[in-house]
Amino acid sequence: QQTLIPSGSGDSGHAPPTAVLNGMFASCDTLLSIKGVYSTEEWAHVPELGLKGSVDATVLARTKPLKSSTTSNSSQGMQDALMPIELKTGHVQNPSHNHLAQLSTYTIMLRARHGSASPTSGIESS
Repeated sequence: QQTLIPSGSGDSGHAPPTAVLNGMFASCDTLLSIKGVYSTEEWAHVPELGLKGSVDATVLARTKPLKSSTTSNSSQGMQDALMPIELKTGHVQNPSHNHLAQLSTYTIMLRARHGSASPTSGIESS
């Protein structure tokens, strides 16, 4: 049984960290809020697909498409889901195709394991 560790929301009154994913993973820009950390270094194994790997972090995220026809306060299109985060180190700060393929694979693995993963995944460079 995993426990969700909240990310800054709650009694302190601070909103969870947010970022905008600029059209990379969806048909439009998407607002991303991390609600909490579900696990770190989660071992994911899906023998039916012949896949295994270690996800750096699995977070509970809230995504919301940013469209000109919706207001920022609207909950339309909002989705909560587990999302893999893969931390990449080094000098190159742009995600490469193999990094995106890795996140896509981890997303499939999380869906198989937990039944919930976002169709959008994020890369964090450090």
